[in-house]
Amino acid sequence: MKKSSLIILAIGFISIIGCKNKKDEQLIAPPGPPINFEKLEVGQKSRYVLFQGKNYLRSIPIFEYVYDTMMMEITGKDENGFIVKEYATPASIGDVDASQPDSTYFYYFNIENDTLIITHNDDRFVLQSRIFPYENVQKYPLRVARDSSFHFTGWRADPLCLSCTGTIENFELFGKQFDLLEVIVDNNRTVTDGLGYTFVFSKKEGLVRGAYFSPFSEKGHGWDLLSD
Repeated sequence: MKKSSLIILAIGFISIIGCKNKKDEQLIAPPGPPINFEKLEVGQKSRYVLFQGKNYLRSIPIFEYVYDTMMMEITGKDENGFIVKEYATPASIGDVDASQPDSTYFYYFNIENDTLIITHNDDRFVLQSRIFPYENVQKYPLRVARDSSFHFTGWRADPLCLSCTGTIENFELFGKQFDLLEVIVDNNRTVTDGLGYTFVFSKKEGLVRGAYFSPFSEKGHGWDLLSD
């Protein structure tokens, strides 16, 4: 084999190893404390990995992870609340529509009466996010009515419902088991062909999973928490 061919093969092998290392680095929780709904503080940050899903309304919903990760970071506090910066991490280009690698969003978190309140930071624009609906004021109770006991079938929270809340026990994610998490399913917008949302969280762990789907295509995306 010619020397030039060996050099090309070596460069290719190094590129593959380098790419793999970058992907592995994507799937590591960031240093420092994650976002904690019991006590929000400046400096808290959580990393999420993206998944793509399909067949949401069928017997076996299918999903797969891609190497796109997103950060939610509390960068400051003012009279309006805690400032959250949401941005894609470097090399997040596997699904451009969902990860939006060139966009950074800001909004506010507040906790009032055991409720997470999310508001936008600029009256000129609608609140934008990769994980939350495009609505300027959003409220999520951190102690939900435990009407349902959920489990996941693929990426779908079952039992399937239009709007309901409950809990999920012994939920395992990337080798970590969460003993008890709260679940909010809000599919009301699907009645008018909007998106349906599912949020899984706890006061201590913050947001563990956020996912949405289209009733028309039965496809969607979700973000799962990467934790220690």
